[in-house]
Amino acid sequence: MTDETAVDEGMGEIEALRDRLALIESARERDTCYREALRQLRRMVTLIKHGDTPEEIVEALGECLSTAQIDYAGYGVNLIEEDSGEIQLTQHTHEPDGGVFHRVSILRAPDIVTTWWREGRTVYRKDLLNDDPYDELKDLATTEPAQRRSVIDIPFSGGTLGVNSLRADAFTDTDLEFLQDLAGVLTAATQRWHDLRQLQERNTLLSQQLAEDHQRAEQMGRVNDALAEEERLLEAFHETGKTLLGSLDLENILDTLSLQVIQAGIFRSVMVALVDNDRRTVRVTRSFTRQQDESGEWRRAQPGTDANGIEYDFDDDNVTAQVARTGRMAVIDGWSKRFDQRFSPPNMPAKTSYFIPIVHNTRTVAVLATASEPEEREEMLRKIDVLGPFFDLFAIALHHADLYHNLQERERELRESQKIEIMGELTAGIAHNFNNLLQGIIGNLDFALETPGEAPLLIGKALESTESLAEMLRQLMSYSRKGLAPERVPMRLRTVVDSVTRVCRSTFDRRIVIGTHIADDLPAIDGNAGQLEQVLLNLCVNARDGLAEVTGRTPRIDIGVTAEHVDEQEMVLLQVRDNGIGIEPAVQARMFDPFFTTKEVGRGTGLGLSSVHGSVSHHGGWIACESKPGEGTTFGVYLHPAEVARTTVPAGFPLSASIGSGKILLIEDEESVRYVAERTLVRHGYTVLLAIDGEQGLQMLADQGDQVDLVLLDLWLPKLSGHEVLERMEEPCPPVVLFTGFAAPGNVSERVVATLEKPASPAALVDCVARVLEEHKPKRS
Repeated sequence: MTDETAVDEGMGEIEALRDRLALIESARERDTCYREALRQLRRMVTLIKHGDTPEEIVEALGECLSTAQIDYAGYGVNLIEEDSGEIQLTQHTHEPDGGVFHRVSILRAPDIVTTWWREGRTVYRKDLLNDDPYDELKDLATTEPAQRRSVIDIPFSGGTLGVNSLRADAFTDTDLEFLQDLAGVLTAATQRWHDLRQLQERNTLLSQQLAEDHQRAEQMGRVNDALAEEERLLEAFHETGKTLLGSLDLENILDTLSLQVIQAGIFRSVMVALVDNDRRTVRVTRSFTRQQDESGEWRRAQPGTDANGIEYDFDDDNVTAQVARTGRMAVIDGWSKRFDQRFSPPNMPAKTSYFIPIVHNTRTVAVLATASEPEEREEMLRKIDVLGPFFDLFAIALHHADLYHNLQERERELRESQKIEIMGELTAGIAHNFNNLLQGIIGNLDFALETPGEAPLLIGKALESTESLAEMLRQLMSYSRKGLAPERVPMRLRTVVDSVTRVCRSTFDRRIVIGTHIADDLPAIDGNAGQLEQVLLNLCVNARDGLAEVTGRTPRIDIGVTAEHVDEQEMVLLQVRDNGIGIEPAVQARMFDPFFTTKEVGRGTGLGLSSVHGSVSHHGGWIACESKPGEGTTFGVYLHPAEVARTTVPAGFPLSASIGSGKILLIEDEESVRYVAERTLVRHGYTVLLAIDGEQGLQMLADQGDQVDLVLLDLWLPKLSGHEVLERMEEPCPPVVLFTGFAAPGNVSERVVATLEKPASPAALVDCVARVLEEHKPKRS
């Protein structure tokens, strides 16, 4: 081979390589064009909205084919729908001379296009001039019949995409892939048209149903305004309905109704009055309004306060009372003497007022009032008619809230009943221990009188007994007090166990051994101390009853608190275990049912374990039981830890024996308490003013309040109670310490800065007064 030949061959290879590179570059450019064309069409599909027609997409297909450099002359989209054996074929074609034309055909039997579509088959006729199997050339021929054409049809979910060319075998394999991708985009387009059409059909059907239900089709007025308003009504109806039917809180229901009907643009103002059919009264509880400012924009609805709380009797000559009494809507044009003249003076601007009864099962449960301009009367009546289902929802929600309130009251009564039952069972043990302690007190005081030389020792022993007696009373008061606040706070179970075990050890048969085991570093729980004390005491009483027939072994109750992991979450486990007779399986299946009991008639209500189950459920926990007849029973209460850090409960303040100063007003009706408290405080340097009832205490505050540094106040007082004194104290007033025999009274005034429970030692009284005066130092002018 000569050098010239080698060079020629090398140049040939280079040329071939350049051709291949050119082909690769061309393919890359074509691929880029394909992607850009598909991107454009997909973006257009995502923007399809209700009312858009296929013509817009068909028009855009031409740009996509041109962008993708497809050699085409014309194209079209065949949309196919089948319904009850009939086929509707809608052809949208785009011819070379421009413009989109469509034709609708109803077919009784499939033609070739629908057949290809059903089979999902792509059909490519490469040269109609030489091979025209479906006799199409006559339809696709141009003005020059000698020109040859190629045609391809590609199916998609809603029909077929057809493209033709003036050139034979015009479409490459890559073109075919692109056209199939294009058909896939058309699938998304037809699905979007279908979804939008179904959505519109559902909206239309709902609109028709509302119109038929409330006979307002002929009152719709202008179509655009009516549709816009209907959308607002539907949105308000949907959102409010979810809230009303999902809530049992009366305040939330009232706020939701009032604000939704205003903010949705339905009413400009609203007043809601609740009806008490038992008392035959109606009371205004909500009053909201929205005003239009100078810019013409609506300001946010603001609650009115003047009318809230006003109550009318059914027999009052008042329009609100009349509607509550009769259950019929009242519409009043202008001013009426039946208005409450405190809020509707005769010279007020002329309005049309509407008082609407909210009725549940033929009983009026509320009255809703609103107003409009006189010229809007018919439109407002139409709105009120449309809102009929909305008001029905409101009535149902109020009824549910009332049922829930009654249920809570019944649960509270059941808990109180259970407390009474438990206290009755513990009465013998309580009396026994009280008598023992009183015996010790009486005996030691008698010895002190007989032998003065030993008086300090004997009085000290008597004081020890009184402290034990006071502690027992404190625990019983804490357990039996009414009106326990339902709120839960972070707390430790140790305090609950300590409180209940002291009661049990004092009242149960002394032969029963009561053991406790509380693990260290336990997390706090989110709980209500009163309810948890009742839970634990019920379980302990249940365990005690199971020990009644134990023979041959020491009866024992063990109380434990540990941290456990259940389903990968940390829980606090409170266990009560006994070695009694156990529980039969048949009884275990029903033991948490209300009023189920195995005790003889007259000895048990069957509310114990039922109330335990309810209280544990209210805490978000659960209770489990393991028992075998003859081998004892274990109850386990699982509670969630509170979302607080583990901390050590701080110790109390040290008692102070220092001499203080300041003027103390003691309001106390019991003479012995006044004597001891006054003598104690005077001995430690304080000046003491005495009042024997609430009325005298208020008078002394009015006369000398600017000189009083602290008030010691009992709650149970003649003439005026302690609560009434707190309500009537005028500002500025000194800090108040409740000096009471009731443990942790609830709902007290913010003026109360501390509580000192009776009986309290003199040292505790002085220490409490000193701490409060240090924290609230009097300011003298």
